[in-house]
Amino acid sequence: MTEVLRLTDSDERVTRLAAELVTEMVAMYEGIHEAPQPLDPRIHWVLLTDDQGTPLACGGVQPLDKSVPGSPLTMGEVKRVYVVPGHRGQGLGHVVMSELEAWAPELGFTLLKLETGHLQPGAIALYERRGWVPIDRYGPYACEPSSVCFELSV
Repeated sequence: MTEVLRLTDSDERVTRLAAELVTEMVAMYEGIHEAPQPLDPRIHWVLLTDDQGTPLACGGVQPLDKSVPGSPLTMGEVKRVYVVPGHRGQGLGHVVMSELEAWAPELGFTLLKLETGHLQPGAIALYERRGWVPIDRYGPYACEPSSVCFELSV
């Protein structure tokens, strides 16, 4: 049984999964040498765990103004969507995204944006299946050719 947790505070399980995601991205994209960045304290997390509390997947939503200063506070950004490799292909990414999309309006967001990479066809397919619309690269990703960006009205 998978448990879905909504977290408004930092949790070491989420921090660990976010660091695993960065490690995977550094290995995937040549020339990227990024250390895990501090997570915005305003981020709201969805964490999926198994019956023993072991983390399986996570994702967060934060105000877009973290990445694009001056953005309206009704615009949010989905960050750090990650499924542990041994649990991929089980629909956990859909569960995380569904929960984030449902939670976003409760947090005051009417529009969500996200960025992923062109070498992540599974992530791109997930977002497209969920109705996310491709958009021009934005903010810190505007000049990053490997970035693929999406948005969704919620």
